[in-house]
Amino acid sequence: VIAKKRVYIEIYGNPIMSVSRKSFVGELLDIAGGENIFTTLPRDYCRVKAEEVVASNPDIIILTYGGITSEEIKNRKGWEQISACQNEKIFTIKEVNPDLILRASPRIILGIEQLRNCLK
Repeated sequence: VIAKKRVYIEIYGNPIMSVSRKSFVGELLDIAGGENIFTTLPRDYCRVKAEEVVASNPDIIILTYGGITSEEIKNRKGWEQISACQNEKIFTIKEVNPDLILRASPRIILGIEQLRNCLK
């Protein structure tokens, strides 16, 4: 059995926000074969602490908003120790179109494909 890649999805950066496994985006990640580092949160889309992301040490980081680069993520305090940052596994809206994973539409199939490509 191959272990699932642990994934952190950031939907907003100031404040830092992510998704729970039960959210629409979290369910898509499950379908794509990834493991969300935030299985539960107080709400489906919720603020998270940077320290929680560092402690979870995700294999992959996916950013669903523009105006941020992978370099900016790597330069966050303490984030240089995260596996995804060390292995250049940070994906931006260039690799995952937010319109394909943030909205329920027939095009979610394309979004799942893009998520699967990040998990390779």
